[in-house]
Amino acid sequence: MNKYYLACSLFFAMASLTKVTATSSVIVHLQRRIGIAAYSSVAWNNDTRQRHNNIHYLRLRPSSVPLISATTTNNVRLQHPSNSRSHFSSQIFMTVDDDNFAENRTTPTTVNIPLLKKEIMRLTLRTHKKIDKASTRIRGAEEQYNKLRLAIDACSSDDGVDEKLMQQLEQAPNVEQYKQELKDLQDRLQKLNWLEVKFNMPPLKSKKELSVDELEKTVPNEGGQIIQYILDLEISDDYESQKQKKIEMDANYRRAKKEKSMQLKEQNSQKPKQGGRLPYRRYYSEQQTEIRVGKQATDNDMLSLSPEHRSGSHWWYHASGCSGSHVVLCTDASSPSEEDVLDAASLAALKSKCIGQSVIKVSMTRARNVSKPPGSKPGLVQLNGDIRTITLRKSEVEKRCLRLEQTVVVN
Repeated sequence: MNKYYLACSLFFAMASLTKVTATSSVIVHLQRRIGIAAYSSVAWNNDTRQRHNNIHYLRLRPSSVPLISATTTNNVRLQHPSNSRSHFSSQIFMTVDDDNFAENRTTPTTVNIPLLKKEIMRLTLRTHKKIDKASTRIRGAEEQYNKLRLAIDACSSDDGVDEKLMQQLEQAPNVEQYKQELKDLQDRLQKLNWLEVKFNMPPLKSKKELSVDELEKTVPNEGGQIIQYILDLEISDDYESQKQKKIEMDANYRRAKKEKSMQLKEQNSQKPKQGGRLPYRRYYSEQQTEIRVGKQATDNDMLSLSPEHRSGSHWWYHASGCSGSHVVLCTDASSPSEEDVLDAASLAALKSKCIGQSVIKVSMTRARNVSKPPGSKPGLVQLNGDIRTITLRKSEVEKRCLRLEQTVVVN
């Protein structure tokens, strides 16, 4: 047995010096052979230990117990952890004890109460947001830990547990650390609320700027506490420094935005040039017939009237009785297939203000029958000649357009 104890000591000493963490398989092996709890190079708490089939499963988390600390005089002194087995760590942590830290903080000579109120409001809102995020992290970490615990209990046997589950347990978030962060934020919020109440109550409510001595005379029982909270929360009422800081942040933001814009411009200049902007989007029916849909009012005029974008024998569609995009079915056939007609009509219905109706009517005619009245606004046209009306149900339109949207090409 002494040999095993010696092996354990050497193993964990090497782990702490080389920063190597003991794997769960080694831990379980040592637990079985020696009959004691084996420790990896992370700390554990006795209250989070799980017991199953005479094997201890450890809830691992980073240690907060320093073994070695260094003072400002560079004299190393040892700090032994508690003799209780509730804490153990094989890692070395270095901490700095600076007795002059509190003295180095500059105590304000004056306080500008209106600026402090504004800063307290900003910090209060920010702390509320941080508390919400911390609460969400805690819920997620607890759910993850409970799932892992149930999985370990379900698959555990005399042969041990799945090594992957143990690794996941080791890598799981530290719930206790998250809870401590939440508690610190709640304490911070409590102090901010206390300051806000004091500054909004007489006699400080009507004050503008006070020296520290005047503040302590105005509220003799609470002046020192107010100054202490201002220092602890790092609340600043230095308007000029805040203004300068904001100017620098704005300048950095503008500089970064300009650099990003120049990078994008350089990247675009290096790309192979493609065709210019077209006044329509292109869709394709199941028979691969191209369907063109105008993007906006001026684009509708170009699509419907310009020979560059449509042929006079192409078929033109528009929702009846309401505004919407102009649609052109690019086929010269005298009788297009029913599927092509319904696809083009469905796009005309979808891209119109009639889409809220359960039944939608769409006009269909040759593109040569479309003309523009003199002086009319963009997108307004008139129809002449043979005009057909297609009646569609909204459910059918949505079903067809769901397929057509997967074929869209924008240029």
